Amino acid sequence: MAEIVFFIGPPIEKTDDEKTALNFLCETGEKFICGGTSSAIIQRYYKDSEVKVDLSTASDGVPPYGKLDNITVTEGGITLKKLNQIFDCNYNQRNAASLIKKSISSAKSIKIYWGTAVNQTNGIDKNKVIKTLINNIHQTGTVTEIIKN
Repeated sequence: MAEIVFFIGPPIEKTDDEKTALNFLCETGEKFICGGTSSAIIQRYYKDSEVKVDLSTASDGVPPYGKLDNITVTEGGITLKKLNQIFDCNYNQRNAASLIKKSISSAKSIKIYWGTAVNQTNGIDKNKVIKTLINNIHQTGTVTEIIKN
């Protein structure tokens, strides 16, 4: 059992980017960055490193994921929407949704840095998808901390 920390979406106030990113980077546990804007924010404060994408991890309509050193970086809306669809299913693909699902299933605690800036990429309402994800996690009984910004 481990702690998992997510950085999902940009803060509503751009002036909060640095504080939120640095707080996320100081966290312990397995880390996930979900979304291109989120990744760009973290990369501004994570010097001398770039995301290395593994194109072989794209499957079942879920874009590939990559690594920023030891942090897993995924696309946002499509990946999280798929994660919600498979949350209670026996699903085992080599993609970001499956990877996150496996991590959540073994987590003792989860912390989510939820940036609430409006961001409807691909026609997906990110905030609605995140609310559904949080509800799914709560139903597992896993201790969850939400930091909205």
